[in-house]
Amino acid sequence: MFGHSYLFRVGDIVQLPASSTFIEIQWRGQLQLGPPGQKERVDVYWLGEPHWDCYYEEELLAIGQLPF
Repeated sequence: MFGHSYLFRVGDIVQLPASSTFIEIQWRGQLQLGPPGQKERVDVYWLGEPHWDCYYEEELLAIGQLPF
């Protein structure tokens, strides 16, 4: 996807709002969500082995960023 920019980079340190630990982003990618004909791509991030699932941008806080 030419010209797409992610909010976070691989290697950036982020925090989950319900956690006091800081985590390094290991991987990033996109999911297609929605019914056929109305699909949209959303950015997701994987935080490594202890976190088996990917997280949406809205679920992560950059260091020094206030919670939403």
